[in-house]
Amino acid sequence: AADRALALEPAMVPAYLLRAAALVETGGKSAREDARRSLAEAERVAREYASAPRENGYVRELLRLDGERVEALRRRLAGAGPGAAAPVRSQ
Repeated sequence: AADRALALEPAMVPAYLLRAAALVETGGKSAREDARRSLAEAERVAREYASAPRENGYVRELLRLDGERVEALRRRLAGAGPGAAAPVRSQ
């Protein structure tokens, strides 16, 4: 679902976070590396558009980097397994 959303709107920060969370759940070294790349891309997009006008709620949510989700993902990526942190919730 996240990949489909990103195909339509490549600057959709929450979709990158959702993709990263799904990859973490998949497990395996390759999936974890893909999750790290997806998290990095979410952060890059958020930085790139940090000064963009946020004229409506849709745009605000599209470009919002949820710090709690990012930290949860980082803990999961650094931990030994799925129990390393609370589950990442979707928005």
